[in-house]
Amino acid sequence: MTGTVGYIGLGSMGGAMAGLLAESDFDLVVFDLSADAVASVVGKGARAADSGAALAADCEHISICVPDDAAVMEVVTGEHGILESCAPGTSIGVHSTVHPDTVRDLAALAAERDVALFDAGVAGGAAAAEEGNLSIMVGVPESGLSDTARAVLDCCGGAVFEAGPV
Repeated sequence: MTGTVGYIGLGSMGGAMAGLLAESDFDLVVFDLSADAVASVVGKGARAADSGAALAADCEHISICVPDDAAVMEVVTGEHGILESCAPGTSIGVHSTVHPDTVRDLAALAAERDVALFDAGVAGGAAAAEEGNLSIMVGVPESGLSDTARAVLDCCGGAVFEAGPV
């Protein structure tokens, strides 16, 4: 596989996507506030992290699928947020349904640390996620998609569309 991948947010959609990645031989590290959600994906082959920051320290790419703008902001910039721990060159894909300004603002903060944060909206529901058949619309960062980010998107998406910039 192309590198260590992290997944934060293991609800209905995120859990299905992370489960598929774990079963697809990715070196996957997961974090969620629900111990049961983490255990479910660990049972499919992932490793658990005890915080978002700990997860980020190990990963080349991180996918986020949490409920809303505030949750995305907290995961990226809050206490134990991932941005502080990301190595330069890390990529972060936001699968959450959030306002475009949230992604643009976070992308600008991430770019200051040489981290590429981008939006990757998903459509199709949890059943399509379990089958790797989502439609994924990607706002591509200026640096382009890393090989690891692209491999994650291709694994989860039956159709991946590059839809312009972040």
